[in-house]
Amino acid sequence: FRFFYLKNFLDSLNITKAALDLASTQADAAYEQVQKLQEQAFKVHLDITFNAPNIIIPTNSYSDEALLFDLGKLTLLTRFYDDPKRSLVEQQNVRLENVLASRVKLNHDNNILGEIILLECAELNTLINRLLYPEKIKTEPGVSIKVEWDLVHFRLAKGDYSCVMKVLMENFTENIRDQIPETAQLEQYHYRQEEQEKEEEALRNAVIKRQQGSK
Repeated sequence: FRFFYLKNFLDSLNITKAALDLASTQADAAYEQVQKLQEQAFKVHLDITFNAPNIIIPTNSYSDEALLFDLGKLTLLTRFYDDPKRSLVEQQNVRLENVLASRVKLNHDNNILGEIILLECAELNTLINRLLYPEKIKTEPGVSIKVEWDLVHFRLAKGDYSCVMKVLMENFTENIRDQIPETAQLEQYHYRQEEQEKEEEALRNAVIKRQQGSK
């Protein structure tokens, strides 16, 4: 009986050792697979074109004078090519054009009546080259960036400077809530409270009706 018990105990140790060996082998295989994935080149192809928004910032809430920022058009193009010296290269071209800032006069419908250009920019080109196999070429950088911006034209007259300072001193420090009459704030509060009470009453009635229907 003791011999049989000892034999079972040794067999269980052998099974445990086999299971540990199998787990170790699988862990090594998983590690090798991760290493292979890291060594492989990760390629992303993006082609994007969109018109950036226009931002209008008035000097204050009641002013017809404002600053207009046109963020222009953004284009992103991606291509891949083989370079004899650098192997496979991913090249991204980021182009930003038609960016400008101006001082504008607005009518009651917030349409522009007049405009004075403050900032004009030539086309901004950014070229990004990324080596997909940098471990093969040790003498070249993995990522190189080249930026071209030929012209930035900025002009600011006395009236333009005054408009910019008004935006900074009035718009950015303005508290709209302080300008709303207290009676209007109370009316808005009571209106919201009444609406909330109506919603709660409707929800309560729906629950009571559902409970009565289930009986």
